[in-house]
Amino acid sequence: MNESETEHEYGTEAGSTGVDPVLELRLIFYGLGLLVLLMSLSLNLFIRKQNNNIQSQIDAMKKQIVQIEESPLYKQNKSAMGNLLDELKSQVREHPETAELLQRYGIAVSAPPPPLPKQ
Repeated sequence: MNESETEHEYGTEAGSTGVDPVLELRLIFYGLGLLVLLMSLSLNLFIRKQNNNIQSQIDAMKKQIVQIEESPLYKQNKSAMGNLLDELKSQVREHPETAELLQRYGIAVSAPPPPLPKQ
C-alpha cells in the first residue's frame, strides 16, 4: 500500500494533499457567514420595498377619501342622511323593534320608555 493513502472503515482516502483542514473549515465558515449576510440583506430590501408599496397605496387611498369628502354631492348626501337618521330616531318610540336594528349598525338610540301598563 502507498504511504499517501490511509485506510479506515469507510475505505481508503488519499493522503494529505497539503491543505490544512482547519483552513478548509474556516473557508466554509466564512462562506456560510457571507451567505447569511446576503440573505439578510436581500430580505431587508424586500421588506423595505413592500413597506414602500403599502405606504404609497395608503397615500393614494387618503387622497381618494379627501376628494370624496370635498365633493359637493357627498356634503349634500351627508346632510340628507343626517336628517334621515333624526327621523329614524324619532320613530323608535312608536316602533321599539327598530332600536335593535339601528344598534346593530352602530347607530346610538336612547332606549324607548317601557310601555305603560293598561288600566
